[in-house]
Amino acid sequence: MEYLDAFLVSLVLIFIIASLYLEWVGPGLTFGISVIMLGVLGILTPVEILAGFANEQIAVIVLLLMIGDVTRKSGILDNFFEKIFLSAKTYRSFLSRLILTVAGFSAFLNNTPLVAIMMPFTYSWGK
Repeated sequence: MEYLDAFLVSLVLIFIIASLYLEWVGPGLTFGISVIMLGVLGILTPVEILAGFANEQIAVIVLLLMIGDVTRKSGILDNFFEKIFLSAKTYRSFLSRLILTVAGFSAFLNNTPLVAIMMPFTYSWGK
């Protein structure tokens, strides 16, 4: 029975890795499906599943990501970051500006929403 549980957990982990890498569905849905599958298979009990959702650190990270997303979508920081990053023509120039900006903000902000805010600028510059 232990080997079957280990095999099933391995399959769920393979699904998570494949889904995140191939972008089959969003990350939230990927992890939701995984938790539901582990619950249906009897590997996680309902109490364990609910305890995972009740973890206050998870709630704080979700709220911080939501704040970062709202900040990014509202365009509050767009002009500021565009002035910093648009004039960067080389990889070294962009990276040095990114390091200085993130280090400065990181001294006062949580890193999780900072990463969420900075990803679109890094992605668009990389294109």
